[in-house]
Amino acid sequence: MCDAAPSVALSVGDTVTVKAQYQAKHKAVRFNLCDDNSCNMMWVHGVLPDGTLKFGAWTECNSRGWWCKPYFKETWPDGKDEFPAGELVFEVKRHASAMEVWLSGHPEHKLTVPATANYKRLKVLPFNWKYDMPVQFTNLCGDSEFRCTSGECRGVREKCDGRLDNCRDLSDEDPSMCDSAPTTSIKVGQTTVVKVQFKPTPHKAVRFNLCDDSSCNLVWIHHLLGDGAFKYSTWSDCNARGWHCKPIKEVWPNDKDKLPAGELVFEVKRTSASMEVWISGHPEHKFSVPAKPTYSRLKVLPFHWKEDMPVKFIAKSIEPECGKARPGPTELVKGGDPASIESVPWHAALYLDRAGKIEFVCGGSLVSRCFVVTAAHCLPKNEKVYVALGKYISGWDSENEEPKVLKTEAKAVHRHPYYKGAATKQGYDIAVIELNTCVDFSDKAAPICIDANDKPQASNDIKVAGWGNDSTSLSELESVLLSQLTFEECFQLMSSNTPHLAYITHDKFCARRRQGDSKSGLLRGDSGGGAIVKRHGQWHLGGVVSLRLQNGEAEEVYALTDVSQYVDWIMRLAKY
Repeated sequence: MCDAAPSVALSVGDTVTVKAQYQAKHKAVRFNLCDDNSCNMMWVHGVLPDGTLKFGAWTECNSRGWWCKPYFKETWPDGKDEFPAGELVFEVKRHASAMEVWLSGHPEHKLTVPATANYKRLKVLPFNWKYDMPVQFTNLCGDSEFRCTSGECRGVREKCDGRLDNCRDLSDEDPSMCDSAPTTSIKVGQTTVVKVQFKPTPHKAVRFNLCDDSSCNLVWIHHLLGDGAFKYSTWSDCNARGWHCKPIKEVWPNDKDKLPAGELVFEVKRTSASMEVWISGHPEHKFSVPAKPTYSRLKVLPFHWKEDMPVKFIAKSIEPECGKARPGPTELVKGGDPASIESVPWHAALYLDRAGKIEFVCGGSLVSRCFVVTAAHCLPKNEKVYVALGKYISGWDSENEEPKVLKTEAKAVHRHPYYKGAATKQGYDIAVIELNTCVDFSDKAAPICIDANDKPQASNDIKVAGWGNDSTSLSELESVLLSQLTFEECFQLMSSNTPHLAYITHDKFCARRRQGDSKSGLLRGDSGGGAIVKRHGQWHLGGVVSLRLQNGEAEEVYALTDVSQYVDWIMRLAKY
């Protein structure tokens, strides 16, 4: 009996016509907007000649709509200005934070009661429920439509699309509805966790809009492919509501592509030039959409905004943008000039404990607060490894070090599982070190960028920093510029030295001295260091120093592990 009250689902933006067959014995008409546990409600018990309703409004009622707190008026039916017997026609509209009720034909006399996001079911019943009151809900629109306050149904994608040519009364662009999309600010370098409560019907997909006051760029995600990958579309130059855009990657949701129902957790990162989005725990499948410098508001809402989609934002601490460094000497490890650590703040020094003495062995590159990438051959099994960042002098106990230097033991060492040393000709020569103490970023310790799209490009200069560790080891940090060779170019160059040629494995590219430069080169201790390239104002880790070889003419050629082939593996370990 109690659950038999006439009811209808009512989402934000919905308007429904309510036709009640009223009799004087009903006393009043109650409009309860509820979830499973509670309701807010109003009752209307009379009307003045101009269409003004007499009413009482109440909040925090129980799930049956009683035992409430008075909100606006504690007005009880008094027998005056009562409704006439017969059919009464009302309009009820759901806003983001309120329910509006008015007598049909008199929207100028709307009544309002607050409504929380979880109140999505409208129940209409008599004040005196000794006698049933027949109720009919009409003018509800289809699953892919919403109803204008003026009565017509429009496509749900016209709701809050920024155009004023849809509803006759412009109710599709009502700011109280359109501005209710869950929104948070996001700064350059910041990552935000986004938790959404998703329903395949009616939401269809999840939209991430990055906006300023006048425009947005956006992405929508509409299908999981497994292992954290998904189908998505990216768009630019949208209006301030995130519609009427230019396609970057245009893929539209269909009935076969569905996200699972329930809580979905994403991460969104704002870089200086883009917005990156990925499924939490799967940064290896991140993708990006360009972002203007003025874009600082992230809005997350369903593709079909027929029904609200609850969203929770959890902001992470702001990290410095990767690959940013102060200018340093142009050419700086063999025969070079001193390098500023601020010009390569990701450069790490690796040490091993040798009979109680901590000795420098290799370089490395910081890719996040707690992880360094280096060469696998730098890390013998069962030896204690130490890492230092922010150092200019190579010695572990160098005097006069600044306080920004971090020295820590390795918490874990992850050599690539396929690395077998000489048995595989130094293939898979890459490793990730997890630091026992994570880095507090500064101008002397900051991350390098990694990107699976950073493939080696012939003849481009690459920069390598290091201290060396040879018969002429260097105590002060230096760096050098080398010329890149592709795998094919390197293979051809080394073809005259067959024993060394075998070390040009599938995951290598090469570098050599720049044309006409007789002094630049690498030393043994530069192994594991990063070979870096500049892309769009940011430094990227292109390679890891692996081997020093010679061609048939005794010219030094340096074999570098191609980092782009291992970005997914690094990201999984480094918990990007």
